[in-house]
Amino acid sequence: MAPAKIRGTINLLFQLTACLGVFIANFINNATEKHTWGWRLSLGLAEVQATLMFIGGLFLPETPNSLVEQGRLEEGRSILEKGRGTKNIEAEFQDLVEASEAAKAIKHPFRNLLQRKNRPQLIIGALGIPAFQQLTGNNSILFYAPVIFQSLGFGSSASLWSSTITSVIPIVATFISMAFVDKFGRRAFFLEAGIEMIMCMVAVAITLALKFGQGFRVFAEKLHENDSISWLRSTAENTSGSVFPITDLSQPPSRNRSSMKKYPIQFQIVHQLEKRRWVFLVVLVVAIHLFCQTLMLPYGHNNTLYFTQMSNSDTLEDELQQQSVEFGDVFVEEDSDSLVDGISVNNNVSKEEVKQEIVKVNTVNSFDEPGVNKSWNGLQAQILPINEKYALFQSDGVKKMRCLMPPKSVMYIDQMDRLLARNRRSSRAMRPRWSSPRDQDILASKVQITTTPSRVTDQELYAPVFRNVSMFKRSYELMERTLKVYVYKDGDKPIFHQPILKGLYASEGWFMKLMEGNKRFVVKDPRKAHLFYMPFSARMLEHKLYVRNSHNRTNLRQFLKIYAEKIGSKYPFWNRTGGADHFLVACHDWAPYETRHHMEHCIKALCNADVTTGFKIGRDISLPECYVRSARDPHRDLGGKPTSERNILAFYAGNIHGYLRKILLEYWNDKDTDMKILGPMPPGVASKMNYIEHMKSSKFCICPKGYEGNSPRVVEAIFYECVPVIISDNFVPPFFEVLNWDSFSVIVAEKDIPELKNILKGISDEKYRQLQYGVKKVQKHFLWNVKDVKYDLFHMILHSIWYNRVFQFKPR
Repeated sequence: MAPAKIRGTINLLFQLTACLGVFIANFINNATEKHTWGWRLSLGLAEVQATLMFIGGLFLPETPNSLVEQGRLEEGRSILEKGRGTKNIEAEFQDLVEASEAAKAIKHPFRNLLQRKNRPQLIIGALGIPAFQQLTGNNSILFYAPVIFQSLGFGSSASLWSSTITSVIPIVATFISMAFVDKFGRRAFFLEAGIEMIMCMVAVAITLALKFGQGFRVFAEKLHENDSISWLRSTAENTSGSVFPITDLSQPPSRNRSSMKKYPIQFQIVHQLEKRRWVFLVVLVVAIHLFCQTLMLPYGHNNTLYFTQMSNSDTLEDELQQQSVEFGDVFVEEDSDSLVDGISVNNNVSKEEVKQEIVKVNTVNSFDEPGVNKSWNGLQAQILPINEKYALFQSDGVKKMRCLMPPKSVMYIDQMDRLLARNRRSSRAMRPRWSSPRDQDILASKVQITTTPSRVTDQELYAPVFRNVSMFKRSYELMERTLKVYVYKDGDKPIFHQPILKGLYASEGWFMKLMEGNKRFVVKDPRKAHLFYMPFSARMLEHKLYVRNSHNRTNLRQFLKIYAEKIGSKYPFWNRTGGADHFLVACHDWAPYETRHHMEHCIKALCNADVTTGFKIGRDISLPECYVRSARDPHRDLGGKPTSERNILAFYAGNIHGYLRKILLEYWNDKDTDMKILGPMPPGVASKMNYIEHMKSSKFCICPKGYEGNSPRVVEAIFYECVPVIISDNFVPPFFEVLNWDSFSVIVAEKDIPELKNILKGISDEKYRQLQYGVKKVQKHFLWNVKDVKYDLFHMILHSIWYNRVFQFKPR
């Protein structure tokens, strides 16, 4: 529930309250020590605290995890909604249910703990760290501080004061840990404090051995005020090395040497004043030990996997991801006529109802009024508020899936730009657990990329379509010279190592084919690799494992989880970085769900690049979704008509998938001769050729989202040299980290659909010619080639993976 930015601080509040409790208890004990009834007050106050905890426990609800385990799902859902403060918890609740089902399906769970793959976590995390943390003496020092100080020569009052002062040390350490744990991470505190603790323990041992370990003893009881010093002096001078009995520590012992011979125990009395410096040294070292012990506490108890990295930034991206409802994902092919798995579009809302709801917003008067948006060229847009969209598509009272609903929160393209810049400045990747020579290659490449001189033009590349053409070209050259990739051989066909080169999901197949057959980048020795490729097909995973009409994809995610665990147990490279130097390429809509958690730190090249489904800007790659009609000739029908022969202002034709296309058609279908906004094209070859001809003859090709944010029409528009108009909130355009999409496309917010024609008409002829020229120049970066060509789609994908890894890498 804690925001990611301060999650470590929030977790340490429990430790802070515990340290404050120890300090307050010591202070009360010290304040009441001189009163005969002081012990009653101390115990009474402790009883008050215990009573409050007991009463509070009666009102404390069960956790959602516990309720799900007991089969009380509705109660668990209710508690989770109350804790999150929203009803949009379906994704998280579904995770709890699936985790519970997966746990129940495991046979002999305790026996599994002893398996080889689980031994490191069991020994180091579950047993080793908590055990050694306690064996270092933290609790002993805190609980027995008064006795320890008395045994070192303090009086009872002084020992209580000393323990009170000592209990301040953990409070100070806790505040320091709270201030910096989210900045530096828990692992850094764990290692740094561990080293200091070792040094402190050695110092204590040496001090005690030198001064108190060779027959010396300091009396624990307070001597008489009047004769203590004189008695110590005389005893040290006259009885050093003698044997004598001590029956009452409150009285000076007798100096009768004859009575001492019958006792075999030898005591050497040390001058109290001489020993104070050593007592002070021991107390100081113990205080430093407690300080370090407290700094290590963020790694205590339930944080046993010490290589788990704490996320240290709270972004709009995280908030949007929490609002996604994963259970509503639907697998659909864009060119199919109907939905699969028995799920159909909500047809309970008639077109007339849609129209009536939409026209309600046509009373906007000024830019300053709430709900009014300025489009990129300054035109006023009469918008459809998000809440009215929800009301429209929920009008039948039936709960809809996420893919059939508008998003509750939106990240616009300018916000994505700012997030990319912030993630470039501050990486969220975990540091490697041990160093590798390959790390220096990446660091050196980053320095060269960021310091490359800026250039305005380039003979091979068209500078305006790039964010920074100089950095891109330098990075590309370093990739060709430096990058080495290891392709895992694990996994069986058809899910692994079997590319699909035709159809809607061809991008993942073409990359797999060209990557596995590449000799420049691929190495056989994984120790020489900078990146590691996991060659599986998300499309074949769905085809082979998904049970039709089951609406349950848990087995798909479990399959990839087992695969990742196998790689982690067989090879050391996954565990070195937590998977941060591993990457996958997947074009299926379900890929974000299938790779969540167990592949969370990997670099993901995804067609479904939607920030609400977990896409991480600056780490993940937006993979172009290419509809390849011919595997032998992926360039078939490439190109389009010149600008002067493009007579159609805007064109769209396709199935009415999702909520957005229905709104688009209600506004523009058969409403304007300049706007060719159509529904599904009739089946057949002639229809497909007509579709292609329309794209070749249009100035702008409308690319609205379907069930997911991505659409193959974006690449199709570039393929046919038509300026793409992307209408998909929260969608990250392909190669967002290197390409400047403003130079060859138009991005329109979903709420600006009513003003779509005005926005397009507002683009001057000169501006349009620049946009279309940018489309022609960027086209080569979106083409698959039977044999890879410099700067083609294969190299662009690999470069973006390399580029993001270079900027996300954090040295050890």
